[in-house]
Amino acid sequence: MKRVILYIIIMLNAGIMAAANTFTLTGNVKDNNGEESIGATVMIVGGKNATVTDIDGNYELKNVSEGQVVQVSYVGYKTQTKKITGTGPIDFILEQDAMLMDEVVVVGYGTQKKSTLSGAVSSIKAEELPTSGGASLGNMLRGRASGMDVKLNSASPGGSLNIAIRGGLSGQSPLIIVDGVPQAGTTNAAGGTMYSGASKDGGLININPDDIESIDILKDASAAAIYGSDASGGVILITTKRGKSGTPEISYSGSVAYSWISDAPEFMNARDFMIESNAIFDELQRTGEKRFTQDQINNFRGNGTDWMKEVTRNGVINNHNISITAGGENTKTLFSVSYYDNKGIAKNNDMNRITGRLNVDQNFGKYFKAGINSMYSQVRFKDVPLGDGRNANSALIYSAMTFLPTVPVRQEDGTYSDNPYRNIYPNPVSLLEIDDKTTNKDLSISGYVTYNPFKDLMFKVTAGVDMRDSQHDQYIPTNVKEGYNRNGVASKSNAKSQMNLVNIIGQYSHVFAEKHDLSVMGGWEYKKSSWEGMSTTASDFPSDAPTYNNLGASSQEKPTIGSYKGSNEMASFIGRINYAFDSKYILTANFRVDGSSNFAKNHQWGFFPGVSLAWRINEENWCRNMTWLTNLKLRAGVGQTGNAGSLIGTESLYGLGGWAILDGKINNSVVLASLGNPDLKWETLTDWTIGIDFGLCNNRISGTIDFFDRYRKDIIHQKSLLSYHEVDKINYNSEEVQQSRGFDINLRSINIDNKSFGWTTDINFSFYRNRTTQRESDFVPAIYQSWNETHGDIWVYKTDGLVQPGDLPSYMPGVAAGALKVLDLNGYKLDAEGERMRDSQGRYIYSGQPDNLLDAADYYKLGNSTPIPFSINNTFRWKNFDANIYIYGNLNGWKLNDIRLQAVYGYKEIADYGVNALTEIKNRWSLQNPSGTLPGVAEIDNNGGVDPGSTDFFYEKSWYLRLDNISVGYTLPKKWFKNHIKNFRVYVSLNNIAVLTPYKGMDPETGNGIGAYPNSSSCAFGVDVKF
Repeated sequence: MKRVILYIIIMLNAGIMAAANTFTLTGNVKDNNGEESIGATVMIVGGKNATVTDIDGNYELKNVSEGQVVQVSYVGYKTQTKKITGTGPIDFILEQDAMLMDEVVVVGYGTQKKSTLSGAVSSIKAEELPTSGGASLGNMLRGRASGMDVKLNSASPGGSLNIAIRGGLSGQSPLIIVDGVPQAGTTNAAGGTMYSGASKDGGLININPDDIESIDILKDASAAAIYGSDASGGVILITTKRGKSGTPEISYSGSVAYSWISDAPEFMNARDFMIESNAIFDELQRTGEKRFTQDQINNFRGNGTDWMKEVTRNGVINNHNISITAGGENTKTLFSVSYYDNKGIAKNNDMNRITGRLNVDQNFGKYFKAGINSMYSQVRFKDVPLGDGRNANSALIYSAMTFLPTVPVRQEDGTYSDNPYRNIYPNPVSLLEIDDKTTNKDLSISGYVTYNPFKDLMFKVTAGVDMRDSQHDQYIPTNVKEGYNRNGVASKSNAKSQMNLVNIIGQYSHVFAEKHDLSVMGGWEYKKSSWEGMSTTASDFPSDAPTYNNLGASSQEKPTIGSYKGSNEMASFIGRINYAFDSKYILTANFRVDGSSNFAKNHQWGFFPGVSLAWRINEENWCRNMTWLTNLKLRAGVGQTGNAGSLIGTESLYGLGGWAILDGKINNSVVLASLGNPDLKWETLTDWTIGIDFGLCNNRISGTIDFFDRYRKDIIHQKSLLSYHEVDKINYNSEEVQQSRGFDINLRSINIDNKSFGWTTDINFSFYRNRTTQRESDFVPAIYQSWNETHGDIWVYKTDGLVQPGDLPSYMPGVAAGALKVLDLNGYKLDAEGERMRDSQGRYIYSGQPDNLLDAADYYKLGNSTPIPFSINNTFRWKNFDANIYIYGNLNGWKLNDIRLQAVYGYKEIADYGVNALTEIKNRWSLQNPSGTLPGVAEIDNNGGVDPGSTDFFYEKSWYLRLDNISVGYTLPKKWFKNHIKNFRVYVSLNNIAVLTPYKGMDPETGNGIGAYPNSSSCAFGVDVKF
């Protein structure tokens, strides 16, 4: 017993002595310029005791003792260690590490230091994306990279978008690769009824933006050729976050945003509508047909029904993300889940997304490493009918803008009100009764194994699968016009796609004689894409109760049924050589050989090479004394990618034709559906790029400028055959040659960077023009067309205001006062027999003078609609505050103001059918309003036979500058949380704040058509927390 007591006493004394020998270590960390290093990691080597420096570069490490080693690490600087020899403070001065400061860029099948990169690649880091983004990652990329134009097709939640890299000459979307594995093709099931929701983003919406570490964009073929025929539209490489060594870290980011309509046009209220309806009857000389008496107008109470207000609302957006990272010496894990819910500004229009991700990396001893990347997403859409459909199939927004404002939403018996003058138009609010749901699911799983038999040699095997499933269900009930006419209409459809991939890569890297840096990579890849789907549409239901859940209840004699299935396979050989001499002269050569099942055996294989060179001028001895020159690199490259266009196979195919009743039975027919062409070969796109990378004054000013020239040849077109053929079209390789030429610029300026304040500016700018440089040998151009034609040119009739009484142009037969006055500018040159003459190239010849006729010879070039995208991003830091102001836009463009055109072209509909229109029509020309600027009623029937949409009158300049985001954040002091919370930031963010544009229609970016989904602005409140 005495021994036990003695042992306890000894252990207690030892503990007391140990505690007495521990203390709190303090110190300061600065860089070699004397600036405090904020957020540097300070830790005890071999232990878990760690902290980070505060805003003044100071740190505190508790419970340390003499003899231990303290280590400081900071991104871009050499790691330093010092032994603790006393209780006094230990300060550090960090030195820049040229190797660590050299940013790593993801390229095809590997990574590369930015300093040795010779191709055209743009990089976007996670911290550069907005803190409160839109539904899709694509929304967040608008304007973020030079040379990439992201255009949102619809402002509805989860609406589709187009991404064009350097002009999008190939017509193909960029190849999207996540953690080394390509995504399956876009899969969106479509309904079979007259109504459909907005087109949906199927490429990037399934990815949780909070999971992303970096995005690298391969813009030229010298970089993208390694992906061969899949890369004709460019390549977007997405790298997701991974686990980290150290104590587990839990992160939460969440926001709630409130949105409202930002671009709704102004339509007439009920009283204005009645007045203008009567006035139009007068102008049409149909006074006796007026709909409204003066007493009705005078006694009408209120403004009537505001249909846009009835079908829209203020939206709410919830966005929540949780991630957990953990790791030790051998195992690193990241797990994340996210929830996104967007209640759109149209009632009953919602989008909901949940995602989950698990990334695991595992070291198996010295030679082997393996990992798994898995992601699941489910996106649910609740749609409303959208589009420019008119009459019976008017969609929600179009119907709300044009429905008769003098009737209430419902009649006294509770049924929806009709338009008494045209009862085929659906009541806008009734369209909200349509039950339209889409559920898109995506499961992506990939794994890799690397083997390093010795230091410089690595083998890697990657296998992955991406499976997508889309289910669409729609029911049109009988209280909607279409449902009433057909006793209910139900539609169910499903679409599936799958991509399977396996590749084997070997890479050898070594530096010889300290100057010759060589890396050689080679490999093989196999990919199979498959897709299938079905759809069924039925009507004539006994009641609305079954909706789309029991199509068997339909009594329709022959419901519409369809299905499809297809696949293609590709085997590829890939290779790359990187060589750098003395870190100055750099060569990169890569190639890919693709074999595709889409082509016949004689053209099945395509070879796609790429070569680029770079010269790091700042590394030359004669530049050493130019201390202001941090970086100067000249690059040049050429490469080729392939494209199969929309081709699926080269064989003749049969399909179902019409049906007929034979022997009292319905029989389907089998007909030739398409003619195969075994001589088809790959389209090719050849890129030439010259670029310069520069950095001045320790990269206070840095940037990239690229000039590119791209040619598309052997374009796969369809040729018309003689009409007596069962199939009158066939695919072929055209003689046509297309070109895209332009430049893109990225600039970064660190304007102020000191202890208390920082200000950084990023500018992106792109300019390009697409042209046709060679035509088909049998091509016959219109008189205004050139053999070398610029895409996007707008050719229209020129107008000179409105036709006035007593000044009726003789070349506009039947024209009346108030119609557009179209100018007769030119004519065709005629021979002695009165036939139009052609030049040696077969083009018609201008006469050089008016000919008293309006035809194509009178067209003139109004302008070009090719966008010139740009963006300006300013980031600020002041003490614990941070702020961001982001502007992007398009410096060029012309667009048809279709709302204005429809209002003018629909004067008769206002009077005859009770169709509402813009308040602007009150300024139309008439004998009572001869100073009106809009055409009068004569434009409907007495316009001289000229389509008003083919004149310059309704075209407007559509350049725009959008103040897209202003955000302000504040990071709470860590001492408030006593080291229990690593970081706590709150912020407020305003999105889509204002648009500066001369365009008077809907939003110049997303307002496509009178039925376009209105754009919205929003205000978000959010928080970012790390434990």
